[in-house]
Amino acid sequence: MRSTFRKTFAKYVTLFIVPVVAFSCLFVYINMRTNEKSATNYLDGVQKQMCGELDILYSALENMALHMSGNDAILNFDALSDVEKIQTLDGYVQNVSANVELMFFSRIGLEVYIQGQRWSYAEFEDSEYFDEALNYVGFFTTLNRTSTIRVLPAGTQQNGGEQYASVIAAPVPVMSASQTGCVAFLIRSQYFEELTEKYFPQTDLEFYVFDTMNEVLYRGGTELTEEQLSDVVRNSAVGISERTVGGTDYLVMRNISSQQNMTYVALIPTAELFEYGKADLLSFSTLVLALLILGIVAVLLITKRATRSIERMQEEHRHVEERLDNQNRIIRQMVLNRLIKGTIRDGDERSLSYYLMCTQLEFEHPYFGVLVCMLDKIELLPEQSHRIVCDIAALASEEMHLYVLHRLEDNQIVVIVNMQRQDADRIQLAELVARAIGADIDGPFLTGCGQVYDNPFKIDNAYVEAIVAVNEKMETSHARLFLFRNDLQQEEGFVYPYVERALIEQSIRNGSSETAIGVMREVFRKIESAAPSLIIQKCLHYDIINMMVKIAVSLKMPMKAHEISKMSMLEDPQEICKVIEQEIVHLTQKVEDEKNQNRFATKMSLLEYVQEHFRSNTISLNTLAEEFGLSYTYASKIFKDETGESFSSYITKLRIAYVKQKLETTDEQIKTIVLDSGYVDVANFMRKFKQVEGMTPGQYRQMRQTVRQAGQPAAD
Repeated sequence: MRSTFRKTFAKYVTLFIVPVVAFSCLFVYINMRTNEKSATNYLDGVQKQMCGELDILYSALENMALHMSGNDAILNFDALSDVEKIQTLDGYVQNVSANVELMFFSRIGLEVYIQGQRWSYAEFEDSEYFDEALNYVGFFTTLNRTSTIRVLPAGTQQNGGEQYASVIAAPVPVMSASQTGCVAFLIRSQYFEELTEKYFPQTDLEFYVFDTMNEVLYRGGTELTEEQLSDVVRNSAVGISERTVGGTDYLVMRNISSQQNMTYVALIPTAELFEYGKADLLSFSTLVLALLILGIVAVLLITKRATRSIERMQEEHRHVEERLDNQNRIIRQMVLNRLIKGTIRDGDERSLSYYLMCTQLEFEHPYFGVLVCMLDKIELLPEQSHRIVCDIAALASEEMHLYVLHRLEDNQIVVIVNMQRQDADRIQLAELVARAIGADIDGPFLTGCGQVYDNPFKIDNAYVEAIVAVNEKMETSHARLFLFRNDLQQEEGFVYPYVERALIEQSIRNGSSETAIGVMREVFRKIESAAPSLIIQKCLHYDIINMMVKIAVSLKMPMKAHEISKMSMLEDPQEICKVIEQEIVHLTQKVEDEKNQNRFATKMSLLEYVQEHFRSNTISLNTLAEEFGLSYTYASKIFKDETGESFSSYITKLRIAYVKQKLETTDEQIKTIVLDSGYVDVANFMRKFKQVEGMTPGQYRQMRQTVRQAGQPAAD
C-alpha cells in the first residue's frame, strides 16, 4: 500500500508539480540573466563615471603643476623669503582638494615645503608626510630626475601619518635643462576609498589604477597578487568581461582614460550580481512556494483516491504475471524432461519443433551433449536453485548454448549442451559448471558427462550415459568429474556388454523405455555383427535374459517364472529382442506408476499435515520438508503445483478462514483468536486480514452480527 501510494504520488507530482517547478526555474534563470545583464550595464556605467571623475582630478592637478612650472615666483623660488614662499604655495593649496597634499622640493636649497612648513630633506624623511612610495628609487633621486610631469605609484607611509595612494610630480620648469625644483601632489588613499564607496556602496569592489606601463598607481584591494593583477590587465579586454582569478569568478570592468592614458580596472565577484534583483526573486519564490504547497495538498488528495484502484489493478496484474511465469516455467521443465527421458519419439520433427516453439527454445548448433550434477543429500533453497541456474546459463557462448534443468525428484542439475563442434571440450565445460555450482552450495556432489550426438533425439542417451558415468566411475579427469566413453570394446570378438547393461538399467530406473529399447537393439545388432557360433549366441542371449532378471530384482519387481521360461525357449534373436522390449516397457511403466503413486501420496499427506497443524506457530516449509524427508525446493514445488499458491499464502488463507469462523461463532477477544490461529504478530495479521477482507476483524464481527440479527443468510 505504501509503495503504491509513493509511486502514485510521485507520478502526480511529476504531472502537476514538476511543470510548476520547471517553469519557476526557467523564470528564475531568465530573471537572473536579465538582472545580471542589467546589473552589469549599470555597474559599467557607474565605473565609467568614477573613472571620469578621476580623469578630471588628474587633469586638474597636471594643469596646476604645468601652471606652477611657468610661474615666475616658483621659478625664482629660492630668491623669495620664507614668508613669500609659503604665501605663494598657499595660493595654490586653496585650489586643490582636501584629499590632495601640495609639496614643493627645492633642488638648490634641498628644502621641502609642505603644509605651510619648511623642512630640510633630512627632516622631511623623518616626518609624517614622507611616503615610502616616493622613495622606491630614492625620493631625492626621483625628484631630481623628473623632467616631465609624471604619475608615480602608490606606497606605504612609514611614520603613522597620512597614507598616500598616488603622486603627480612635475619639474620646475617643465622640459628645461636648468630645473630649480619639483612640484608634487600627494593624493590620499582616503580619496579613492571615499570615491569607491560613493559609486559602489555596500559592494565588495576591488579597484586598481595602472599607468601607461601597467604599473600599479593605486591598489584598492588585497585579494589579488601582483602576478594575478598583471594577468588581468594583460588578458582582459577593454569593457566588461568575466574572469576566474585565484579560484574566484569576477566581473572585470576595464577602462582606459582618454585624457591621461591610464587604465582603470574594477573587479566585482560575480556572486555580488545576485544581490541585484534579490527582492524580486524573494517575492517570486514566496509565490511559487505557496503554489507548491497548494499543489502538494491537491496531489495528496488525488493520490489517496487513486491509490486503491491502482493497488487493485497491480495486484491482479501481478497474479496474472505470476501464473504466466509459472506456466511457462512448468512447460519448459516438462519439455526438457521429455527430451532427457526420450518420450519425444525419434524422427518426430514436427513434435520437437512444436515443443521448442512453445518454450522459446532454439537449437542452433548440430551437436548435443548432457552434463548431470548429482547433488546427493544437498537440499537447495529456491533462491539457491535460481541462482545456480542463472550462473550456469551465463557460461553459454556463441559456440555453445546451455539449457539448465533442476530435477527436484532426483535432486539433479541437468545441463543440455547444444554445441557447434563435436570435439568441444566437455571436460572444461563440466569443470566450469561444477565451479558455478560449488560457489553456491556447501557439500559434495559428482558430475557426469555423456557422449556427444548429432541428433536432438539422442539427448536421452546422453543423459543416461552421464548418470552411468557417475555410477560406474567410468573415466575420471577430476576428483568429482566422470566421462562416459563407449570405446572400451575389444577390436576382436565380442564381450559381455556391461556398459550397455548399465545404460539399460539406468534408463529403466528413469522410466525411459525408448532409450532402454534403443540400447537393447544396439546390443543385438553387435551380436549379429560379431556372428559368433550358435552356442555362443545362445549363451549371450541367456546372459541378456539374466541381465533383465537382475534388473527386475534390483527394482524389486521380479519376473514370473513362466515369463523367464518363455524367453529362454525362444531361438530367434529377433523374437528374444521383441520379448525383452516388451518387458522393458512393462518395467518402465511400473517405475512410472510407482513414482506417480509416491508423489500423489506425498502430496496428499503434505496437504493433510498442513491442514491439521496450520495453527502451530512453529510450522514452516523447512520443518515440513524435514518431516516428510523432502528437499525445501521440492516441498515448495508441491504446494505451488497443488494449490496454485505459495506455502506462506496457503497458511495465511487457512488462518484467516479459522479467524473468520471464530469471529462468527464465539465472543472471544480478537487478540486471543489471532494468537490461537498460529500468528504471533497480531498487528501484522490485522493488516493482512484487512488487505484480504477489506475490513478489520472487529468490523467483520460486527457485520456478521448485524446480518444474523437481521435474519439474513450469511454469505462470504
